[in-house]
Amino acid sequence: DAVTSAKIVNDAVTPLKIDAALAGTGLTRSAAGVLSVDGTGITGDGDITSSDLTVSGDADALLGDVTLEIAAGAVGTTELADDAVTSAKILDGTIASGDIADDAVTPLKIDAAIAGTGIARSAAGVLSVDGTGITGDGDITSSDLTVGGDADALLGDVTLEIAAGAVGTTELADDAVTSAKILDGTIASGDIASTGNDLVLTTGATGTVEWIGKSTLVPATTVSNTSSVNTLTTTVDGVTGTGVNIVNTNTLTLNGSDELVSTVNGVASTGLDISSLNTNIYSDDGALAANRAVTQGSFDLNFDANTLVVSGDDDRVGIGTDSPDAKLDVEGGQVRFTDYADAVTQPYEDSSANYLLATDAEGDVVQVNSVKASRVFYPPSIAIDASSPDASVRTLNLYSQYVAQFGSPAVSSTGASGIPIYDADELEYHVTLYDTSVLTITGISALGEMTYTVDNSPADYNSLINVVFVVK
Repeated sequence: DAVTSAKIVNDAVTPLKIDAALAGTGLTRSAAGVLSVDGTGITGDGDITSSDLTVSGDADALLGDVTLEIAAGAVGTTELADDAVTSAKILDGTIASGDIADDAVTPLKIDAAIAGTGIARSAAGVLSVDGTGITGDGDITSSDLTVGGDADALLGDVTLEIAAGAVGTTELADDAVTSAKILDGTIASGDIASTGNDLVLTTGATGTVEWIGKSTLVPATTVSNTSSVNTLTTTVDGVTGTGVNIVNTNTLTLNGSDELVSTVNGVASTGLDISSLNTNIYSDDGALAANRAVTQGSFDLNFDANTLVVSGDDDRVGIGTDSPDAKLDVEGGQVRFTDYADAVTQPYEDSSANYLLATDAEGDVVQVNSVKASRVFYPPSIAIDASSPDASVRTLNLYSQYVAQFGSPAVSSTGASGIPIYDADELEYHVTLYDTSVLTITGISALGEMTYTVDNSPADYNSLINVVFVVK
């Protein structure tokens, strides 16, 4: 039953369980039993050598021999020191066009022998064309231009011609275009400069061309007409012709018989009866033969100083006014309606305020005998304290109670404008019924102040009093 590997649990043998003698050459053991490699205790017998690199201090530096070489392409711009690549380092014929940077070859880098015939080279190496060193064998010739000093002036022959239309105002010298230079029939009227209107181009006594007014070519003609009584004569350049009869005066008049008389040169004609035409609404009565329409436009039709006005600009009718404010505007008087009653209503006779005017289903104006009923209304409910009967005279302002409730209703319908309120002197105040065993009403003032006494308390704790208001 020996202690085999199977008997030992994983990680059971800790560093301190191992004998310290286990640490031999090149190893050290810590107090915790941990083993580490000690390089100082190892002596190598291998060297680092290289045919491309300088190696120092490499004797027995490694356990085995190592050879170092520079990899192909490993030396780049970073590895090269400035000025390291000398001419001797560059293989002849190695530098191509792509290896040379733009503008790198300066003029002085180019061999001076490059400057041949006709080319000069400066001290800075700049090349220039030297015309004096070139001998041409071409001539400049022209059938239109005079050419001088042109023998062997160019490398090749040149012929000069004036282009069509090339000679303009700038190229022509003053007075260069003589009569002989102008083709016959070439000058049109538009080519001749004018100095004004209504002029004629002529030549003077010496043959000089000049412009003169066309009116000077023909003498002016004078014409005059003369009327004497009933004769008209014409004089042309001092010669007077035979007179002719004319209508010198012509007047139209209406005689007392409604006849039209024409008087020509003082001679009256026979009268023409036009009495049938002299009829109008201002002087005669008549009857329309058909419907007639009057288009006023923006003008007014005014009868008898505003008695009736039909306004043309706003389609209104005014009675007593020339500026009606409604479709029918009656001002400055009373309006009376008659003959509009039927079997139910009574004729309107006076303005005693017994009737109301209204319209029936057909829109006719009728009178309704309901004015009396419309003048009567009941005031709001009023509480009177009768709990303490005594002989003192008390007051209650009926009008103030009416204004307090009707003037400030607790709730009104949406959009309501309020309840119309009469003034105190526009009303009559009446008590139509009350319990005389409870109250004694002594009077009501013209402005609605009621005086009373409370004689007894009501038997059933309340009593009624009827008050009626009548609009005066």
